[in-house]
Amino acid sequence: MSYHALAQVLGIAEPLNVGELISTVRHGLPSEGIDALSAKLGITPRELSKYLHVSHKTLQRHHGKLLDLNISDRLLTIAKVYAECVDVFESEEVSVHWLKTPLAAIGNATPLEYLDTNEGADFVRKLLVRIDYGVFS
Repeated sequence: MSYHALAQVLGIAEPLNVGELISTVRHGLPSEGIDALSAKLGITPRELSKYLHVSHKTLQRHHGKLLDLNISDRLLTIAKVYAECVDVFESEEVSVHWLKTPLAAIGNATPLEYLDTNEGADFVRKLLVRIDYGVFS
């Protein structure tokens, strides 16, 4: 996953390095990233709000503003998983389908359902690494 891919998913300027990305998140990602990511995932901003641990009304209050650190960090985590998924499957359409398909490896839950926690997002990223290396998952 490249910084370029993250920038495209979130609608931000491409960070030059991890320090710049962290600084951007600490300052707050633009709220437009919510609409951009939910569109990429094929879900509504209301649906995305549950993975960000905020109400839809809170997201609406942030419209046109910078998001706070916690929301920005959750948004970045989900965007990273999406970008890695696109890297592995080389297709946005296939990636979204995979994220929304129940998998036996995770108790017939969808990978998207696991993105509401950092641990779940890490697990999905590990599944993607296994798939990328041809390990049955």
